Amino acid sequence: MRLALLLVILLFPTLIYCQLESNIIFISSEGMDVQVNSVSVLGDNQESIDISSCIPTGALIPDMNCVVDSYPEIENFTIVADKADNFLNGVSTLDIVLINRHIVTSDKLDFSNLIPADINQDNKINVLDFIELRRLILGIDPNIPAGSWRFLKEEIAEESDLFETDNFALTFNRSEFPIDNIRVLVLKSGDVNNSAF
Repeated sequence: MRLALLLVILLFPTLIYCQLESNIIFISSEGMDVQVNSVSVLGDNQESIDISSCIPTGALIPDMNCVVDSYPEIENFTIVADKADNFLNGVSTLDIVLINRHIVTSDKLDFSNLIPADINQDNKINVLDFIELRRLILGIDPNIPAGSWRFLKEEIAEESDLFETDNFALTFNRSEFPIDNIRVLVLKSGDVNNSAF
């Protein structure tokens, strides 16, 4: 029996490894778990790779250690998450007030408010964000052209100036693996006071 088990482990290490739970955790700025609709993974040339064998039973999210082990020829892996939602979820005139205060007073936003306030994702908070959010609330524009949800590595939230970093993409180099937990911060564009959750 031991010999048979040893042979299975040696011949099919990926099969055994992929039975682990996913190591990607999606969280809100308050630390609550966030459900996403789908997760895909892109390789070096931004081509989609097959992750079906690395998704634990009954889950939508792959185990990235398994994905990396399954593709030894790929050096960089980018996680792409999707969360469908109503663009107005969590968005109100209070969010416009908070953006206005950030622009015209010394009431500066912190990381969990700063990213949602950058409606057009140009790495600045200015009157253009204010206008775009106002148009959404008034129903002039039915959506946010730059997208409703932002997904970023949680450790970026610890940076002193979020707009100084280009590392918003959830891209990881092979050398970073194995990783116990990949904590992904989920923020909603326009929801400056984080009321969507």
